[in-house]
Order: sequence, then structure tokens, then C-alpha cells
Amino acid sequence: IDLRGKRVAVIGAGASGFQLVPAIAGTAHVDVYQRTPQWMAPNVHYHEPVGAGARWATRHLPYYARWLRLVSWWPIADALDEQIT
Repeated sequence: IDLRGKRVAVIGAGASGFQLVPAIAGTAHVDVYQRTPQWMAPNVHYHEPVGAGARWATRHLPYYARWLRLVSWWPIADALDEQIT
């Protein structure tokens, strides 16, 4: 659907709204209506492929997958801490 120049209203800011709004924000005028604000933040590296070394480590090194997840989300949590405190 071509949304260029259109006015779009999005009701709800859950997971679907979180994916939809950034995708159309540059092409349409977007208004978001939400009952409760969500604590979500984009992770720009989320869709990047996982390298062969990291895949190997995930399979063979205990707790590496948990560490990798922590490292990938740490910058977001750190930024939120500054806003909250």
C-alpha cells in the first residue's frame, strides 16, 4: 500500500505498532493512539546475521548465548537508565 502523503492513525503501541510505525514514519503523517506507553527501544543490529564464530560458540560454550544476548541489549538498557534516573 502506497502511504506517501497519507494521514495514518495507528491504534495501539504493542509489538505490531512498534514494527509498523518506524517503517511508515518517513512516508506518511502518522498519529499513534495508545492507552499505556510501552518500554521498547529499537535494536539496529537485530536483523544482522550471526557470524560463524558466534554460531559455533553458541553451540559449544556454556552460557555464550546468554552473554551474546546481554551484550546486544546492554546499550539500550544503559540509555534507559539515564532517562529514568
